[in-house]
Amino acid sequence: MMRRMQASGVRAVHLALALSVASLAVVPAVFAQESKVLDLNRAAMEDYQNLDMDGAVDKLVRAAELAKSSNVSRSLLATSYLNLGVVYVAGFADNGRGLDAFVRALEADPSAKLDPLTSTPEVQTVYNLAKKKAGSGGGEVDGNIPHTAPSGQVIHTPLPVFVEVPGKAPVQKVTLFYRHAGDDDYEKARMERMEGGFGYEIPCAAVAPPSVEYFFVAYDRRGKALGFRGKSDAPISVPVVAALAGPAPSLPGREPPAACADLECPPGMPGCSTPPATGGPIVEGHLEGEACEQTLECAAGLECFDGTCQPEEPEDTGNPPRFFLHLGGTFGVAYVGEGMPADSAPVGSGTSTTHVQSGQAGCSLDNPNEYCVRIQTPGFVPTFALRVTAGYYIFERLALAGTWRFQPSAGEGAMANMLLGLRAQYLFTTPREEGLGLAGFVGGSYGQIQPQPAQPTSDKAPYVRAGLGGVQLGGVVVYRFSRNFGLHFTPEVHMLLPLFLFNLDFTAGVEIGF
Repeated sequence: MMRRMQASGVRAVHLALALSVASLAVVPAVFAQESKVLDLNRAAMEDYQNLDMDGAVDKLVRAAELAKSSNVSRSLLATSYLNLGVVYVAGFADNGRGLDAFVRALEADPSAKLDPLTSTPEVQTVYNLAKKKAGSGGGEVDGNIPHTAPSGQVIHTPLPVFVEVPGKAPVQKVTLFYRHAGDDDYEKARMERMEGGFGYEIPCAAVAPPSVEYFFVAYDRRGKALGFRGKSDAPISVPVVAALAGPAPSLPGREPPAACADLECPPGMPGCSTPPATGGPIVEGHLEGEACEQTLECAAGLECFDGTCQPEEPEDTGNPPRFFLHLGGTFGVAYVGEGMPADSAPVGSGTSTTHVQSGQAGCSLDNPNEYCVRIQTPGFVPTFALRVTAGYYIFERLALAGTWRFQPSAGEGAMANMLLGLRAQYLFTTPREEGLGLAGFVGGSYGQIQPQPAQPTSDKAPYVRAGLGGVQLGGVVVYRFSRNFGLHFTPEVHMLLPLFLFNLDFTAGVEIGF
């Protein structure tokens, strides 16, 4: 037993000695790698001072790769990325890559700071943006609306921003707030409705180094906020550079915007050249983004929205119904005068106080055995009816409809209390799911409208008999509270032939649509 304990003690001593020797061998190797990283950084910054930007980038990339693959301190890795960011921003005016390098540096060492000897105001600005981006988990901003921001944009070129919205989402408008990084206040603009969502091109004046900041809010038709992405104190940030490494951003279905010709490049901005100014048409009215009080002050295609001229927003009309059913009650007035045929002969024999026989004064009918209604005073006589109209919009604004007019109190004869009609209807207002609509119609009819003129005696008063053919024209006023329900008011004119009768109908009731 004693021998076993002695053997174990000897093995433990040997193991400790082996580990000590290994650690003594590793430490010089680590120091050697750190020395190489430092040497590469020093040589790179000398190239930067000598304006050899490509050489500086090559050495700093190698230094960062070596630092990542070796067991060196995180601060050395951060230093390599910080220097790389300085070269990109100050040497190449590439704020996008500079921002990425600074973010990598802060991810490696959150306490990493710029070297005052190589920092400039622009470098410091991009570095501050990187601190915000690294501190928010890689650039994610608050909000419940998915959004992919452009990776960058060329200086003084409109920045396209697109917000994707599902087709069934009840979004009426999207308001965009944007500014040049460093400005205190945001500009506000209404985004344009496009296929698949809403888009807007941030004007050139705001697209300047180091970046553009923006956020947006979506609203429903009643002005209630539905969602957002970004906030005023934590906006989405897009770097502004002299040249893009990849394709230029653009709105769906459109070409990338061209650089503006009326803005000058900042002094010393590498890769930026001010295009020569060119003449153009004179625009009457305020331009986009300029202050206004009413739409009349804005140029064509713009409207006054929240105090500034903005692109006109197409009205969200929803999904208007194609089929409609009108149910209602009708109050009509028919004009009666001498010589109008009665629906039936008088009761009894002798002189009638309600009828005039054909051939007598004021009554001239083809059949001498027929009678006219005795009219005390020519004028309009009321009628009352029930009406049903069913129609379908075969085109966006043109519908075909059938009507049925039922007059409960009527006399004798074919179709005495019924009028069937067929009409073509044209919608004058924009088709919409909810709200007011105005339409006009013209058509033909088959059946009768029979007014009953008042008589001075207690004898049964006859009804006026009209022709079975007819022409109708009128209008429809509809107000929909929803796609499926609304109210309607329908004034119309009827002219019945060949036995002429002029009638005005006023119908009010409900509309059912789908």
